[in-house]
Amino acid sequence: MVSPPLRDPPQLPPGPFPFPLLGNFAQIDLANPHRTMVKWAFRYGPLFTVHLPKPIIVIADFQLLKETLISQGDVFAGRPDSFLYGIFTNHRKEGDGIILAEGERWQAQRRFALRAFRNLGMGTKKMDETIMYHVNELLVRIQKEIYYSESTIIDLHYPLAFCIGNIIQEMVMGRTYCYNDPEFLYFKHLIDNTLKGVASVQMLLVDEYPWMRHILPGYKSYVNDGFALQKFFLDEIERHEKDLDMNADSDNFIDAYLKDMKNGEKELSKLTLALNAGDLWTGGMETTVTTLRWMIAYLIHYPGIQRELFEEIRSVIGPRRVTTADRIKMPKIRAAIDEIQRIVNVLPWHIPHTVRETVVVRGYTIPVGTTIMPQPGAVAHNPLLFSQPEHFRIGRFLDEEGSYKQREEFTPFGLGKRQCLGEGLARAELFLILVSLLQHFEFGPKEGEAELPSLKKSPGMASVPNEFECYVRRRSAKEEEPPKLDERFEAMLKSMMEEKLRESMKRQHQKTKSNLESSESSEDSGKGGFRLAEMDTDSEGPNDPFADFDVNEATLLKRDSLDLALDASEILINESRKRRKSD
Repeated sequence: MVSPPLRDPPQLPPGPFPFPLLGNFAQIDLANPHRTMVKWAFRYGPLFTVHLPKPIIVIADFQLLKETLISQGDVFAGRPDSFLYGIFTNHRKEGDGIILAEGERWQAQRRFALRAFRNLGMGTKKMDETIMYHVNELLVRIQKEIYYSESTIIDLHYPLAFCIGNIIQEMVMGRTYCYNDPEFLYFKHLIDNTLKGVASVQMLLVDEYPWMRHILPGYKSYVNDGFALQKFFLDEIERHEKDLDMNADSDNFIDAYLKDMKNGEKELSKLTLALNAGDLWTGGMETTVTTLRWMIAYLIHYPGIQRELFEEIRSVIGPRRVTTADRIKMPKIRAAIDEIQRIVNVLPWHIPHTVRETVVVRGYTIPVGTTIMPQPGAVAHNPLLFSQPEHFRIGRFLDEEGSYKQREEFTPFGLGKRQCLGEGLARAELFLILVSLLQHFEFGPKEGEAELPSLKKSPGMASVPNEFECYVRRRSAKEEEPPKLDERFEAMLKSMMEEKLRESMKRQHQKTKSNLESSESSEDSGKGGFRLAEMDTDSEGPNDPFADFDVNEATLLKRDSLDLALDASEILINESRKRRKSD
């Protein structure tokens, strides 16, 4: 049986003693690995070796991260040869895709992605408009669910996922999904399973000992889900290729890539494009959705902070629509976003690097090809930098005067050559969505304090919260100067409700008339009844023909109101999509 060496080579930094086969897995808090890394950093120093189960050098100090990832960025920008990832790249030596490629292939993908994002409006007003279009759909979705009752219990996971997913989808593929689209739900299921599986103990064992794929049950699911995702993107690429217009401006990543590929760029291929699209989807959607879900959960636990954030929103922008230009004027919102990213550490297992040449770091000789794991999460939970790091405190990112205070040592999007390409988009999404949600809605526990969302994390590539429902109240029910969600939506829904009421009144009118005629026919018709036009509709007595209206027709109206809201919203959304497409 193969197992890690019982001792590291003398040139590697010290670290915890590994167990045969499993390495240090049994010693790590898999749901909160940063806690274990902080403990080991204090014990062994900021540079130490762990076995997962292969030997990996962990960097758990901010100054050391700068020395390696920035000052020697080219040396530390490699990616390890991985059996798990190689399954989907035909085990190409230099890797593939934006995230895992090496050398010239990686540089070509990165250059293209940066240029494509810039052409698609990254960091411009156009990006704001794209995000806010989908944010408005999110707000309408929530508003529709609580339209009649002013408040309700909602699970925000999928509304947020469709919002973020459609932003990424529009940029990558040039199309979007309707809410609860089965294809999207299946697609997200595959992404969730893949991210959960890739960082599991089983898959990390397979990565080190490929023969174990024959005995560990998680491998088959991982491979099937991964290839299903790849097929989804390859099929989408085929559809784009059939309709590609080489003379038209590209409004999505896939079209732009196909044009460069047809123009002879040697490092571009359909498989690489499929992997790039998958990298953008998984990196761009799941982390942002997860961060927003955590934000809602923490604000339910800390209603005082939620109120402070709303007061800042009301003070700075009032009822108007938020833009990214407002960010500089909203220090508490910025601080809250930073603090949630810090405390949650949404990617606890930072994607490993390798050194491209032998290098000496703090007296240790690190051979070429050695795997390196930066640990910005351990830095963000170092009590010497952030006192009581497990406590949620937005004041960490505010100075004494209440202005926003940037913390250099807080790097949620990484450092150096491998820093997240979508940082600008993610920051804009987090800001615009959080402000929009708090501007229109208040969030609370489902059933009093006993039903607060759990703050426990699940093991995996991403630190995801447990599923939870929350109480949502639209602020326009009580707050002064309430923001209007969508005037056209409100007007259309009011008109449709009035028409529904008229139909209900007409049905009740006919029902009453029929009852009266039936009653008259059973009596002496010569004694003359009364005409319907002479009825006293204000009467509350037993002869009031509308006495049972609230029981029957009002109940029917209440049941139909959500359907009407859905109809009104879909009409407006479809009109907007047609206008955007024609533009």
